[in-house]
Parts: sequence; structure tokens; C-alpha cells
Amino acid sequence: MRKQLARGLLPIIVVAASTCGIASHASFANVTALDAGEVTRIHCFPEDEVWRFSFFEADLTPTPKWNPQQSSAPPLSLSTAIEHARADIPKYVHAPALWLLATVELEQHRDTGWWYYVVTFALNDSKRNEAVLIPVLMDGTTIKGKRDPQYRPGDGDQ
Repeated sequence: MRKQLARGLLPIIVVAASTCGIASHASFANVTALDAGEVTRIHCFPEDEVWRFSFFEADLTPTPKWNPQQSSAPPLSLSTAIEHARADIPKYVHAPALWLLATVELEQHRDTGWWYYVVTFALNDSKRNEAVLIPVLMDGTTIKGKRDPQYRPGDGDQ
């Protein structure tokens, strides 16, 4: 279940029916088969590097839950999620100023009440179709990417 925030205010917010919210970015990243307890695993390929962003249910348990039927605003604001993700971009790319905010997706882990954002930054270059997708938990924690040079697109992709 995805909720659109601030309808009409920010056209960068998307609602997409996709596995872990990134199928619309198939050329940017891949979702791979998950390990037990893993919530999501995203592989991104900026600047010829392979970065893996993954987290587990145990990472969600200390974060606030959200019920959109009881509260219209999630525990972490959209702007704060973007700010936290933007602060991490220099960890993954050499020229962070060239990476522009493309989308923000709000994901729920099953029907648990634990939600998280996936913030996507795309390279501002018409010749290269690259992006970095950074999960942000509802307590403001950004999931840290790890280099994964052994991964090849197609390895366990869903």
C-alpha cells in the first residue's frame, strides 16, 4: 500500500505499483531475492560502481509505526527524509551536485505499520541513465549502502 503525500504540491512524489517500489527504475536498480527477515535489498549502479542497500525487520522495530487511517502525517516528514538522503549522496558519487532528486516513494513493510521512504536521486545527464535509491526509516536513519562488486544484474533479481 502506498500513500501519496502533499498531492499536487510536489510532482516528484510518485506512487508506483512495483516490487519494493523500484520496478519503475528497472534501468537504475534491481531488487533481488531477500534473505530471511530482510525487508528490502536494492542494487544501484552509479558511476560504474555497484552499491547494495538492504535492511532487516530488526532495523525497523526501534522506529515509529504509522497508521495513515489515524494520522495524516507520517512520523518523519517528507522534507526531512529527503534532507537525510541528500546528505548521504556524497558517499556514493563523485559529483553530488549532478545528482537531482527524482522520486520519493513511501513503502510499508507488509501490513506491520512500519513504513519507510525510498528516495531516488538521478544523474542529471541525458546520456547516462543512473540513479541512487536510498531507503530512509521513520526515525530518520538512512540505510547505508555497501559496495557489492561481486553482484551482476540478473543475479537473483525478481
